[in-house]
Amino acid sequence: MLSRLLKQRKRADIQRSLGRDGARPGFEAFRRHLEEKHFKKVGVIGREEREVRIIVRLIEATGGRVVFHHVLSDDREDVGLSHIDQIDQIVLAVLDTRVYRLRRRLLERKKSGKEIPEVIAPSLPYRPLEEDSLFTAIVNALADKTEWDVGFWQSWKSYGVYQLLRMALLHDGECFEFGCYRGYSAAFLAETMEALKISNKRIYLFDTWEGMPSADKTCDPFYGEGDFADTSIECMRRTLDPWRDRFEYVQGDICKTARLQRPRPLCYVRIDVDLYEPARRALEATYDWVVDGGIVYFDDYVSEKTVGERLAVDEVLAGRPERPFYMIGDRAYIIKGVP
Repeated sequence: MLSRLLKQRKRADIQRSLGRDGARPGFEAFRRHLEEKHFKKVGVIGREEREVRIIVRLIEATGGRVVFHHVLSDDREDVGLSHIDQIDQIVLAVLDTRVYRLRRRLLERKKSGKEIPEVIAPSLPYRPLEEDSLFTAIVNALADKTEWDVGFWQSWKSYGVYQLLRMALLHDGECFEFGCYRGYSAAFLAETMEALKISNKRIYLFDTWEGMPSADKTCDPFYGEGDFADTSIECMRRTLDPWRDRFEYVQGDICKTARLQRPRPLCYVRIDVDLYEPARRALEATYDWVVDGGIVYFDDYVSEKTVGERLAVDEVLAGRPERPFYMIGDRAYIIKGVP
């Protein structure tokens, strides 16, 4: 009885995922793409009986001849290979692990000098930068409100931070940002809050806005005193004016200002200071205040230019449960309470 109910539920889930008419998302676009192809002798491989029948009829209607067709099942690991010498094209109406094995077998055949058919398959690209409507709205709003265009904001780095913020901002607490430069990341954080309709969190910004302090070259060989001095707190305020009511500015040496803050719950901490000492002081000062599930983000954890920041983070986390998760580029983050 339980087995039958599970099968019924699975069948219902599949039908919901296919849509009301049983077509998988993207199948209709693939079908339209096939209408533009010229077919000869064809093999058709699919996952759904209905889709295979549609493609067979389409190919025959356009003058092609279907030599064989199969609906994938678990006992057909090498489906189609027995017909390989009889066909010119294989139409794959599915993306499946067995299809990848078929592709590998075809590649092996090609390397051995044998002819292989043309493989026609649906393309299902992952394009969240264009297709995530909330992210797109944030990017467009930032382009309208700042001097930087959509191309500046629409990046994989921004998308990764956006995903972290959607998790972090679910929790109670304020946001701290150490190392702000000209306000790019602060603007992104503020606009994400706007898009998520979050009005009860303050953003605290920590920076000298006069360039980096002196550094110990044994652990900070690349950056040092005076770097990133082409900014000012006035420049920062102009950039962030559209969200002026969300910010508190804490100007000065982060090694001193971080520890002067009163304890408060934090849901998100961004550390982008590049140097050992301020990175250590910032994380030491805020670690205990970050709520469980909150996120501490390190913008330059992996870069060879900022080994001091990584050393500082690793030393502070030694003996604590969290370990950094790596992101695309030089970045990493921890989730408070998650090893």
